[in-house]
Amino acid sequence: MRLFASIVFVIGLFHANSVVACIGSCGGFNYRPYVIGLAIFVGSGIFYYFRARGGAYGVAFEKSDEAMAAAVVEARRTLLEFWERFRAPQPGDTDFIVKFNLTPDLPDGEHIWAEDLVEHDGRLYGSLGNEPFDRRFRLGQRVEIDPALICDWCYFDDGVARGHFMTRVMLDMTSKSERRRQMRALGWA
Repeated sequence: MRLFASIVFVIGLFHANSVVACIGSCGGFNYRPYVIGLAIFVGSGIFYYFRARGGAYGVAFEKSDEAMAAAVVEARRTLLEFWERFRAPQPGDTDFIVKFNLTPDLPDGEHIWAEDLVEHDGRLYGSLGNEPFDRRFRLGQRVEIDPALICDWCYFDDGVARGHFMTRVMLDMTSKSERRRQMRALGWA
């Protein structure tokens, strides 16, 4: 989305320069600063619109990101802890969620959180907890989750998040204020 906004901005500047070339000499008045200013204003508006919406769509990582790959390995290694608590919750255990590859049919896949988890007849089902990029799906949609595609997990133990291995990596990339806010929400601060 941000790439789209940047492209629109550049196209806007290109067209602004074309318009300036056509009308720039009319009556000796220089329209160039006004047209370029308008293009910057419109481009900035589009950029900030998509920036504000971007939080709901998650974060993209390269497949080669070593920290994220290590987080997934750790989440898979400790998944048994999640299953034990999910199947036999202790007092204070709440909000069981898993992150999984929603679109294994696509080259990059889309890793997304699922909540309201239910096991039924040996199968796992949940509701999509993030707005998916893939428009075949929607926020809140019930889906079947292949446990082999789980890449992270979380539950709250007396208000403290357990798991969230990929989130821990992402927190290192956020601003200090956002990191503090997220740490408080997860019970880590």
